[in-house]
This record gives sequence, C-alpha cells and structure tokens, in this order.
Amino acid sequence: MPSFPSPSTAEKMRALSGQVFSEWQTRVRSQVSQAARLSEPILTDSLPTLYKGISDAIEANSLSAYIGLTRSVGAEHGNERARITAYNVAALIKEYQLLRTAIIDVLETHEVVLNTAEGRIFNGMIDLSISEAANGFAMVQAVFRERFVATVAHDLRNPLSACLIASQMIGRSTDPEHIRALAARIESNSLRMNRMIEDLLDNVVFEAGERLHLELEEFDMQDLVQDVIEQSRQIHDHRFVYRGESIKGCWGFEPVRRALENLIGNAVKYGDPERPITITLADGRGRARLTVHNEGLVIPVGDIESIFKVFQRAGQGKEQAAIGWGLGLPYVRNVAESHGGSISAESSAEKGTSFAIDMPADARPFVSTPVL
Repeated sequence: MPSFPSPSTAEKMRALSGQVFSEWQTRVRSQVSQAARLSEPILTDSLPTLYKGISDAIEANSLSAYIGLTRSVGAEHGNERARITAYNVAALIKEYQLLRTAIIDVLETHEVVLNTAEGRIFNGMIDLSISEAANGFAMVQAVFRERFVATVAHDLRNPLSACLIASQMIGRSTDPEHIRALAARIESNSLRMNRMIEDLLDNVVFEAGERLHLELEEFDMQDLVQDVIEQSRQIHDHRFVYRGESIKGCWGFEPVRRALENLIGNAVKYGDPERPITITLADGRGRARLTVHNEGLVIPVGDIESIFKVFQRAGQGKEQAAIGWGLGLPYVRNVAESHGGSISAESSAEKGTSFAIDMPADARPFVSTPVL
C-alpha cells in the first residue's frame, strides 16, 4: 500500500480552525460581558486571519516574514473593537488571552504539540497582535475623545450663555417679577449643566471599570415610572402611553429615574412627533423589564452597539444638533449594569425603536460586583 506523509503541524492547525473558534466564542461570550450579544462576524472579526497567519508562519518556520501581517491584523482588530463595540482595553486583551488558551487546548485535545520553534512563533505573533490591537484601540479612542471634548464645550456653552445673559439682565432690571423669571432661568440652566457634569463623571468612572455608587432602597418601580411620565408630559407636551404593573424591589431610585428620563428624552428627540411613545414595565421571574418604544428615525444595525459608548453617537444622530453629546445612553447602560442588569436596543422601520432595561428586582447582591 502506498504510504502518505503525516500532516504537518500547520496543516493540522488549519483543519482544526473551526473547532478553535467555536471553543473561543463559547469562552469569550461567557467571560467577556461586552462580547455576549455580538453577532458572530463582528465577534470573530479578523482573528481567523491571524490564526491562518500563525499556521503559515509555522509552516515557513519564519516569524519575521509574517510580522507585517500580524501588525496589520492587530491594528485593524483594535480599531474595529473601538469603533463598533462596547469593549474597553481590558476586554480586548482578555479575548486575546482566551484565544491563546483555546488554541492550545484544542491542539492538545487532538494531540497536536508545538515544538520550541513553533511555540516561539505562535506566542510571538499573539503577543505582537495584542500590542498592535491595543495601540489601534487607543488611537481610535483618542480621536473620539477630541471630538467629545469639542462637543462638551459646545453643549455647555449654551446654558452657560443663558445664565450670563440672565444675570446681566438682572443687574439692569427693577421689575421684581422679571427678576424672579430671570433667576428661574439661571437656576434651570445651572441644573442642566449640573446634570451634564454628573452624567460625564458617572460615565468616566464606569469606563474606568467601576460601578456607580448606588444607594439602594425599596420602592415600587411603577410609582417611579408613572411619576417620570407625568413630568415628561408637562415638559415635552407629548403623547405618552404607559403599560405596566406594580413591581416592588430594591434599586437605586435616582439613577433609575435619570436613566428613564434619558430614554424618554431620546424618544422625544428621535421619535415621530405624530406617534405615541410607549413605556412598558413588566415583571418576569424576579426581574423588572422597562422598555421605551418610539417610531421615527431608525438606528443603523451597525451602530446599535456603539451608541452605548461614551464617546460615540449613531450615524444619523451625528447630523442632528439637538441630540447633545452622547452621554445619555452610556449612562443608561451604566445604571443597568451597576444593578446587575443589561440594556438592549432594537430598531427597524417596520417596528420602530425600543430600548429595554432588564434588572433583577433585588440589586443588593450585584452592587459590589466588579465590571470587566
């Protein structure tokens, strides 16, 4: 019988590519919270190209010949993670670590052992890709931060200018009623600036990996929701529809209130003014699900994940001055995750846009859990 040469290590690696990435996806979805809801194409991104490059480099017994490929794949991957996901640097590095261990474990299961030279190539390319990905991620974030600072300055300038003008008019007015009206305008704009700064500080803390400081208390979520809706009717003069039930639990009252106000505010800005905004509160097996739905502008599918990041806004939103500086939705995500919950979004021309906060009815076991 004719004898056939045994497959090389590189050939075996290529044959196991599907198993490697199946195992990696399972691990990364369970251990990296930001990856849990990503679609498979976005999650795997360019990493299969890196894996093939590693097998090719092992086959050629040359790390240097594949340094360019490794650098470009790493930079592209970090860039993509910064632009279209809610990843931070820790999550980016973690998924690479999981890729390394998934490759090793799958190879060992199939009795594929890397020799010293092959191991050096394998680890060298993984390490270089991590470094380039982190640099690519940081470069994109730096651009976002520059835009963000400019937007913050612009958005703060409007209420600040209103305060300055009102204070100057007070100095020239002798009418008590007029002075009181101007003072109220100063107070209103000062509170607006204070809310902006509070949202900014809360989001910066969360992006650094810390949860919000929550003062938990027991209350009925329905009471909070109905109160926010009533105040929103007075402010926005908009048609709101409420569907819900009484849900008693333990949450941070003010953060949840601010989160709902943000969602309703977005629905008013982006929604069709001729169509209702529907707020739904549902109890599901010890969890509270709060949904805000509107019809109007559609969020592109590719922007769904990025709108929850501090320095980014959805494509259509960037063109609308009324939208503000993009802190609202990141803050809502911050509140949901600090309670041990999550935020999700769905948007289509047929069904409209819905944002849903899902939280445990009792957040006490989750408030000290670290954020990745």
